[in-house]
Amino acid sequence: MRKFVVVLFFVTFLQGILASDTLMLVGKTPVSVSEFEYVYKKNNAENVNTIDEYLTLYENFKFKVVEAESRGLDKTETFRQELLGYREQLKRTYLTDMQKFNSFVEEAYQRSLEDIDVSHILFQIPQDATADDTLQAYSRALQAKKRLETESFETVAREMSDDVSVSRNGGRLGYITSMMTIYPFETAVYNMSVGVVSNPIRTQIGYHIIYVHNRRPAVGEIRVKHILKSINQRMSESAKNQVKQEVDSLVALLQQGFDFEELAKTTSDDKYSAVNGGDLSWFGLGRMVPEFEMAAFALKNVGDISEPVLSPFGWHIIKLEEKRVLTKEAKKKKIESRLQRDFRMLDVKKSFVEKLKNDYAFKLNQVAVDDLNKMLMECETDSILRVKSSLLNDVLFSFAEEKVSQKDFVLQNITFPNKHLFQELLQDYIATRLINYEDSRLEDKYPDFRNLMREYREGMLLFELSKHEVWDKATNDTLGLENYFAKNRDKYKYETPLFKGYIIACRDKKVAKQIQKIVKNANPDSISSYINRRINLDAIPLVNLEKGVWEKGVNSVVDCLAFGKKQQMIEDKKAEYPFVFLKGELQEFPERYQDVRGLIISDYQEYIEKEWVKRLREKYPIQIFEDVKKTLH
Repeated sequence: MRKFVVVLFFVTFLQGILASDTLMLVGKTPVSVSEFEYVYKKNNAENVNTIDEYLTLYENFKFKVVEAESRGLDKTETFRQELLGYREQLKRTYLTDMQKFNSFVEEAYQRSLEDIDVSHILFQIPQDATADDTLQAYSRALQAKKRLETESFETVAREMSDDVSVSRNGGRLGYITSMMTIYPFETAVYNMSVGVVSNPIRTQIGYHIIYVHNRRPAVGEIRVKHILKSINQRMSESAKNQVKQEVDSLVALLQQGFDFEELAKTTSDDKYSAVNGGDLSWFGLGRMVPEFEMAAFALKNVGDISEPVLSPFGWHIIKLEEKRVLTKEAKKKKIESRLQRDFRMLDVKKSFVEKLKNDYAFKLNQVAVDDLNKMLMECETDSILRVKSSLLNDVLFSFAEEKVSQKDFVLQNITFPNKHLFQELLQDYIATRLINYEDSRLEDKYPDFRNLMREYREGMLLFELSKHEVWDKATNDTLGLENYFAKNRDKYKYETPLFKGYIIACRDKKVAKQIQKIVKNANPDSISSYINRRINLDAIPLVNLEKGVWEKGVNSVVDCLAFGKKQQMIEDKKAEYPFVFLKGELQEFPERYQDVRGLIISDYQEYIEKEWVKRLREKYPIQIFEDVKKTLH
């Protein structure tokens, strides 16, 4: 008896929970108030349906979802992989500090409104640099800065810079804009004034001394065509002079009015662009070598052609085709895409991890960290490291309900060769554990994420099931379509009669009279076969047939003979087949479902779906909690 009371209490308690949070049960599947309200507000923003009307629609939808689940459609590998792929895309914005990300986007956009002409001197630092290496590079940068007080920037750059391009450009990079260079360099440039030499600027690759020559409003993007005559360093001076003479000859031809595109196709050494008349498509700053870029952007008017321009590839003649400035939205979209692959994302990730640390009360056990680090430094082999680390069970760090031991960290991250990277690996591991934990909680933490995932999942299930139960059946069920058409033929009565049959056109009147007599009492469908077997025996047919269904106003012959004065034949002496008559009849109703196939399939789909929903309603009883329903608004 006591056991029965306990069970009864549990059932009553469970029903109470369901009733307080559940709007309805479809079979045994609960539908929460929040789920229904989300879908109702999203899809009924213009209040097309009342709550009762939409509730019925949603019931029908949920019947199909429950049926798909009962068939195991959500358990297939294809379904799981597609849903996982969608989740991977959706979660990106939830596992990112979007405030930080958007601030980088806005900053890059504002910088993109201006181009800056810069030179620099690089003092490179190796990736595995020691403190002495760093100090030495910094000291060289200070020496360069001192020399620049009395010497030209180009002179100092050629003698001291580690940039491999300095021998060619003397340190001058030309105009740059946002997202073209590494972030610290870009930031330094955009914070400088024209004519100022910077102090040493530290970036990922070393120290830089920077000089700003000029600032200008952004020039946007251009599309040009070019003719290239190649030069390489192995050529003799006489060979190089000969190439220059060829270029001058091409310039003379262009001045005489020769077509640029044709000359590019026949003479350019850039075979990839030559086939398109020299077209290089759209480009902005930083996409071409500086010599070419400077000459191309110097062209002011569409159609302008440059003087010959020498670059490392040879001599170019450039023609301006188009200019454009991207809209703010288009620029930001490009910036967002590029930012995903930029070092700035490390700052975005770091900021996000710090937020997670605050949200989940992250605690680092510094004593455990120091003990582990000491143990690692004392290990001489990987095997010793494994044995010793297995004995370390102190909590290394904790957050939320997670506690990570020293052993957990070592087993997944440390081997003997990389033990010296302990601090970097530890920070990466902390970030990974925090982000993975947040990932696992997205559905619980963010209603929008949960709703979008459910919406996509159920949409996939509905698509697969509807395809099998409705769409494929309606398209391929020939007998069903015929029966449905036979029962509903009156529904498809034409608004105005149509002529169905043949337009028969003959080369001469004699043949026309002959064909008229033959087809007068013939079955329309046998006409084509008869004419091809008996009449159209020569290479040039004597009779031309056109079979179809025509509304009034579509064909002048049909309008005259079927809907007009009822002449037996029309004669048009200018036509190739001047003698034209009809064989067929006016119809108020389609004869076969194929005559209105699109409409029939659509209506048959609707019929199949209604019948299917009836069966599902019988299979899955529905229970609506009226008290909860009253809370909907």
